[in-house]
Amino acid sequence: MSMRVTGIVREGKKKGRTLGFPTLNIYVSGEIASGVYCGNVILQGKSYRAAFFKGKDTEVLEAHLIDFMGDVYGKPVEATLIRKIREVQKFSNDEELKTAYCRRCTYIFTGIITAATRVKEVRRGKSFFVVVQKPRAWKLRKGASVAVQGVCSTVRNITSGTFEVAYMPETLKKPL
Repeated sequence: MSMRVTGIVREGKKKGRTLGFPTLNIYVSGEIASGVYCGNVILQGKSYRAAFFKGKDTEVLEAHLIDFMGDVYGKPVEATLIRKIREVQKFSNDEELKTAYCRRCTYIFTGIITAATRVKEVRRGKSFFVVVQKPRAWKLRKGASVAVQGVCSTVRNITSGTFEVAYMPETLKKPL
């Protein structure tokens, strides 16, 4: 199964962003069956791995891009859905939905566990920041997706020997 669609990135309800998984919204006209998919997105000439969600009663295809951060409303995008992971599923709360997002992203990572390392520092403020010792072999960049303590995270800052991820207050409602 491989399906390609093109469209323009539109503003949505920002539900994924509040859960820590921002999505691009692409309007499609019934050509994609509802479900969760993995694939890739070409945006501004660059290819990104992506997890997709298409609801049952909507023309919106949501794409969570791995290793991408930015505002691209109004930009053209090309999405290729490579494999359907599962059907649409109802969740009783946001915590269950976040867990499903995390599973969806983990499914499309190339190599789930590539290194073990140490947490160097934990800071609390408006958000919860974790500074992690960077494994030598890792070539990280800002916006990269990593798992820290089993929680899907986005790299916010990088130094020569560490990287930092931040968790929103909603994430802290469940222990890390």
